[in-house]
Amino acid sequence: MARNDVCLENVSRQSRAMLQYATDYDNHLPPASIWQTAIQTRLSNPLTSCMEILKSPITGLGYAMNSQQDGAQAGTSDQLTLLFESSLLVFDASDNGESFAPRHHTSTSRLKKSWVSFGDGHTKLLSQTEFQTQLQDKAP
Repeated sequence: MARNDVCLENVSRQSRAMLQYATDYDNHLPPASIWQTAIQTRLSNPLTSCMEILKSPITGLGYAMNSQQDGAQAGTSDQLTLLFESSLLVFDASDNGESFAPRHHTSTSRLKKSWVSFGDGHTKLLSQTEFQTQLQDKAP
């Protein structure tokens, strides 16, 4: 549960920082290639890695920006995927969702799910199937 809480907080904080970035840049999201670099000054404290909670030798934060939102208008839809938990453990990771990495079990489902944030800043736990459906249904 602690890992789930850390991941939720990380996705939420980064999503809010992206929307704050947009207010400073004519309502445009940061470039996908430098999104985490661009939002660093908007995060009051460093993020805690989910991997640290597990005492894992794997390093990295494991979050990616949806590259389809590269420099897009912010807040245009509560259904557009901004950020997601990713298997890419590098800073400024981005892709079209290929690296989506379900990591968390819920009390009501045996399916693993991961945190995803949307254009209005809200977050939601989604399974791999739910995530892929979301991307296909709401592609720009």
